[in-house]
Amino acid sequence: MPSHLQPSNLQNEVEDVSASSGTATDAAAAAAADWEDVSASNGTAATDAAAAAATAASGSADTSATAWAAADKAEGNWEAESKENHEEIGSQDDWHAQQQEDWHAQQQEDWHAQQQEEWHDQKQEDLNKKDGNLSGNDGSFKLPQAQGVGRTGGNIEEDVPPIPPPELKEIFMRYMPERNVVVCGCAKCGTSALYNWIFEKEFGQSWPYKGEPYIHELTSYRWQNRIRYITDWGEQAHLMDTAFTFALIRDPKERLVSAWKSKIACGGEYHTDFETRPWMTDQLRMLAGVEGVQQCMTLEEFLKALDAIHTQKKHYLLDRHFLPQNLGCFFRTDPEKWSKVISIEDSNSLAALSGLFGTNETEAPSEHSSTSKVLISESEEQLLTKITKHEYDLIGKYLSRPTRVNSGIWSLRQKGSRAASLAK
Repeated sequence: MPSHLQPSNLQNEVEDVSASSGTATDAAAAAAADWEDVSASNGTAATDAAAAAATAASGSADTSATAWAAADKAEGNWEAESKENHEEIGSQDDWHAQQQEDWHAQQQEDWHAQQQEEWHDQKQEDLNKKDGNLSGNDGSFKLPQAQGVGRTGGNIEEDVPPIPPPELKEIFMRYMPERNVVVCGCAKCGTSALYNWIFEKEFGQSWPYKGEPYIHELTSYRWQNRIRYITDWGEQAHLMDTAFTFALIRDPKERLVSAWKSKIACGGEYHTDFETRPWMTDQLRMLAGVEGVQQCMTLEEFLKALDAIHTQKKHYLLDRHFLPQNLGCFFRTDPEKWSKVISIEDSNSLAALSGLFGTNETEAPSEHSSTSKVLISESEEQLLTKITKHEYDLIGKYLSRPTRVNSGIWSLRQKGSRAASLAK
């Protein structure tokens, strides 16, 4: 008997027909031919198997429909499983991407922590190397009278810094020879707006650059030598008597809260500079004598650190964004000696300069800044009052309005106001 007509093979053919999605007629004809061959052969088992094949063939039309349904179901199951597999793979990809992102973030955090620690150690070493009169054997700071400094300008405090504030070089003196103008302003007093205004008048366009050197770097090549940096005290004194001198100021309390928002605050609500925040926070904590590493500070933590720094008579070492205004533009020359002292938010704040620059524009261009307000607590207001006392004593009469920083109310500015956009 041919092998394909063995009973077991015929049974397989029956099953194949049942599962087939082929043409029903062809399957029936093939099965009938096999049955006839089996009938002519010997063996009851073969005959029974052939009969079964014929029976299956006779119902092959129905079986074919069933097979198509089964195939459709199988295809649907395959598509579902395939989709599930793709989703699982996608989920795995997302998980791996998240793991990689978390790893990179941790690596960056560890790197910043290491950089902070190294910076802290170097800063402490530099401070320890200063004049022996600056620190005692126990590391505490002393402020003896420094020869050649004396009680100049804004030194209205009882103790005179032993050296000029290191950050003073970033503030005073900037002189424009062709205009015979000295310009000065504290950080967070609106100097961005002032310098943009000056650049427009000098070059006929707004500041077009991105990245370093920034607009505040007045002696960089981008300013094309329009502004000179005067370091000699004799020349400074001469220019204060012969040039037109212009100084920007700001309400001291509002300035410190603004500086905290811009440089030290946690989170992103105030558009804080997260690149400089870690090391600026570390510098404040180091000067205040606070141990440990911290990435940012709450407003109260910031003010307590400043209070500790002022109490220890180390405030002349502060970054220019936190340096008291009496130790900046007015460190060597009283406000009365300046041609004009004004806040950038005042109406026609640049009118005194407009004639010197050949323009009728008397307002500074608006600058972007945080419009998010801060709720000041009573303890925070007390700290601010204590920290800024000498500033108000010196420049209070030049401020056109009372401070807007008071406990129990939201400070600083109403969203969209000119003050909010200019005081940067």
